[in-house]
Amino acid sequence: MNQAKYNNLPPELKKVIDNNSGLATSKWAGKTVDGWTAPARKIAIDRRNTINVLTDAEFNRGVKATDTVDDAWAKEADT
Repeated sequence: MNQAKYNNLPPELKKVIDNNSGLATSKWAGKTVDGWTAPARKIAIDRRNTINVLTDAEFNRGVKATDTVDDAWAKEADT
C-alpha cells in the first residue's frame, strides 16, 4: 500500500490492514494457495483436460516480457 495513503488512514483502519498483511499473512496466503495445486490438478486430469507446461525458454521469455511490471507498479504505488 502507498505509505502516504496508509499514513492518512484513521487508526482503526490501520489496525485492520496491519492485522491482515505483512510477512505472516503472505506466508499463510502462499501456503493456502499451494494447497490447492494438487487437488485442482487431479480434477483437471480426471476430466481429461489438457495441461500445458511451459518450456524453460517460454517461461524465460515471459519473465523477460514482464520484468518491468514490478518496478512500474512500485513506482505507481509510491505516488
